[in-house]
Amino acid sequence: MQWLWFPVLGALWLVPYLVLVSGYFMAFFPFAFVWDVDVPDPPGSGRRFRWRRRMWLNRKRMRRECSRDVLWVEDQLRALFDGRAPVLEGRQSSGTTWRHRDGRVEVDDSYFRQLGVARALRIAQEHGWSADEAGLRAAPTWLVFHRAGTEG
Repeated sequence: MQWLWFPVLGALWLVPYLVLVSGYFMAFFPFAFVWDVDVPDPPGSGRRFRWRRRMWLNRKRMRRECSRDVLWVEDQLRALFDGRAPVLEGRQSSGTTWRHRDGRVEVDDSYFRQLGVARALRIAQEHGWSADEAGLRAAPTWLVFHRAGTEG
């Protein structure tokens, strides 16, 4: 008769652990990206999923848009022009920058919204980039820059 109690007591013993593990995966793990907690990658040499990279880029964009530190936002814009931040060929998944094959660069407003278009143009000119009439056409949303010595 004693063996009938074993499954019941075993289940009661496992309940706190199951609640703890499910709480981790249901509560902490989804918010780890929002809280900027670096979750270690799973072991092995598996293929990295694209959604993790996309989420990282969007998080950087959100950080620029929500930042109250204007000097930091200005440094992020300067990093695009002086080569510290990569500008990838083709449209990125977050859509923040886009380098054309002819050398033009489209920059999203998250880089210059707090600075203003005029300040962004001055920063670009300091680094040898300029924007013409066509580059200012979508000025509240995008700016299109090209090297000052080349035609755009």
